[in-house]
Amino acid sequence: MSTNQQQFTRRLLFTGVQIQRAANILGADACLFIGKRLVYSTPIDTGRAKSNWRASRSKPHSTILDEAYVPGKYGGSDPADPRVNDTTAQNMAAAIQQITQQCRMRKNNQPMYLTNNLPYIGLLEERYHTHKRGDPAPDPRYTFGFVDDAIMACTQYIRKKRTIYRALTRGGIRNVSVEVN
Repeated sequence: MSTNQQQFTRRLLFTGVQIQRAANILGADACLFIGKRLVYSTPIDTGRAKSNWRASRSKPHSTILDEAYVPGKYGGSDPADPRVNDTTAQNMAAAIQQITQQCRMRKNNQPMYLTNNLPYIGLLEERYHTHKRGDPAPDPRYTFGFVDDAIMACTQYIRKKRTIYRALTRGGIRNVSVEVN
């Protein structure tokens, strides 16, 4: 084999490793994007539904967190009592931290799972746009349910050239043109 063929073969193998690394980065970014979107979009009552969004790499979680990371009625906010702190942000931060940690630890071709095993999460998903509860009122923008919304938003996020280019660059591939159809 000539020197040019050997160099070409080495470059091809090296580029394959870089592409695999970039695909892994893109997969982890997609999981993180969907996870964050689910945590932000899940309706708040006590914080338990937001807290139960959990990521895993080997198999889906099968357990339920009995309490929110930081329990509180309607996220802990009470307009009548300004001394009550809003726990919504704390619950979201804790859930997103757990999801981020799992996404960062992803290995090549490793499946990622986002689960919420609360028995009523399906009801919230299916009927969120019409679900009635006292305060706060449901957000009318979720006509498809928050899970479908997160998946559709992630599809749009991944199709952006900038997202793919950033994954390729982080994977070690530079000076490349990206076309998305």
